[in-house]
Amino acid sequence: MFKIWKMRFLTGLALLLSGGAGAVAQQNGPQAVAPLANASPHYATATAQIEVNQPIDKLWERIGSFCDFGNWVKEPCEITAGSDREIGAVRVVNHRYVEVIVATTQYSYTYAFPPRPDTAYTMFHGTVEARALGPKRSLVRYTQLWDNARLPTAEERQREIKLRTAHLLQELQSMKNLNE
Repeated sequence: MFKIWKMRFLTGLALLLSGGAGAVAQQNGPQAVAPLANASPHYATATAQIEVNQPIDKLWERIGSFCDFGNWVKEPCEITAGSDREIGAVRVVNHRYVEVIVATTQYSYTYAFPPRPDTAYTMFHGTVEARALGPKRSLVRYTQLWDNARLPTAEERQREIKLRTAHLLQELQSMKNLNE
């Protein structure tokens, strides 16, 4: 409760210092939702999973590092900021894809593409997670979410989802081959 009050106080103080009393009055009145960068988003998901003949701890030790992904896709990967396996870590894949860890669990991580000035922002997120299927078997699931409204037709959006799903399955098969 104190944190919320303190946050409101500091926000109000900053508004007062930057915009006068009118800015504080606006904060207390009804607020309009800021418009989205894309007024009509179409959020799509692609998911693939594969069973691996490895105990989950041994498997995650081999695939849970943020740059282990580079081994699956046979592309260079480098942690450029933060600490591996921690929220806020940044990796660069193939010298061009910047990805930031935004969530983790014991056997998963979720990453996002940050906005870039030269690229349309699609809110792209990916999650890699492992689940134990028994003492010697695990399941690896890879899910991606993004806004594919930039594609003009429903058929093209569906085709992109199918292509991404097939690509995820290829990446998981490569990961499985490296771990069995």
